Amino acid sequence: VDFAKGVIDLVADGRPDQFSVVSFAGESSIETPSGRVSADVAKAELGGIGYTGGWTITGQAIADCKATLAGSTNDPIIVLVTDGTPTRGGGGSDGSYQIHKDWAKQKADAAKAAGIQIIPVMVNTGHSNMNFLKTSIASDPGMTVTVSDFSDLTSVMDDVVGMMQCTANRDPTLGLTAAPVQSPTTGAPVNTARQAATCQDIFFDNFDDCWSSHNNGGDYYWGGNWHPGQKDYCESWCKTTSDCPGSDNRCIRLRDGNGWESGMKSDWVYIEGYDSLELCFDYRAKDYEPGEYWLIREESWRNGCSYGWKDVKSMVAGTDFTDNTTVDGSLCVTLPVASGITWMRVAVSSSGNHYTDELFIDNMSLKKCSV
Repeated sequence: VDFAKGVIDLVADGRPDQFSVVSFAGESSIETPSGRVSADVAKAELGGIGYTGGWTITGQAIADCKATLAGSTNDPIIVLVTDGTPTRGGGGSDGSYQIHKDWAKQKADAAKAAGIQIIPVMVNTGHSNMNFLKTSIASDPGMTVTVSDFSDLTSVMDDVVGMMQCTANRDPTLGLTAAPVQSPTTGAPVNTARQAATCQDIFFDNFDDCWSSHNNGGDYYWGGNWHPGQKDYCESWCKTTSDCPGSDNRCIRLRDGNGWESGMKSDWVYIEGYDSLELCFDYRAKDYEPGEYWLIREESWRNGCSYGWKDVKSMVAGTDFTDNTTVDGSLCVTLPVASGITWMRVAVSSSGNHYTDELFIDNMSLKKCSV
């Protein structure tokens, strides 16, 4: 229930999206009888659901979800959270019989034929073969998430929401950016053999020509999502100033603006066949108060879908660097490349006080490495 509420909060994020709630075990029940409801109403209905145990009537649950989504003018998605394969619904005796799986697949196929995307979230406790849900229920075998315990569900909320954004072809300003459509014609080829302990430079930026390898650098971060452009408005710009940590007096300044985090994003990097990225840069942090912070983030692309921005490292004033002063430092972070990832990009995002806190970035390098 906490997982479902968290996903609703992340998806809604102040937008007028609608939701329905269906619970199922031995029977299926539409918990939002009026059909699609607001985020707050859906979360309230979730609060009344308790664990009933028993068999798993997956097919009827999918059919009930399909009924609640009928007539939707948006992109309908079913997030199917389950700890087992179908054991009821196809007739005959209850249990792990193929007839119940076949019946559930029929219901899933009908939902998909109606334009509904299905994303199974599987709690695999070792008692069921979850491969059926990937191959026969999911809209795409890659659009699934597996955890080993219900307590782990909250750790994959961002992954699920990223899939939902991709599946629904959301507007890029909601955090999902356009997919790179082909391999670059220059740079490293796909390294299928994976050489031992080698790294290749992707870029080095001293920002003499301002944004260099970054996409405008001044995208602002608001409501959990990146919004393009408007670099002057959010006050992230290329400056010539003695505040720069480098020697050439030209760097990128990031600072918060009216509640919007100011950030800089790199171009997409093609990294298939590599094991990690190494990001290094010099920084100068000015006047951050205790508890204020700035972030390093990454976005990955796999199976034709972005999984959204994830925080890689936070730098907190008073913990990671001295607060209420000017601090110079250098930082290197290794970003592992998960299996199947073909593209990645990185970002630095600042959060603090609009009028005083400033973060200056210089001499940034990015490498892709094989081990």
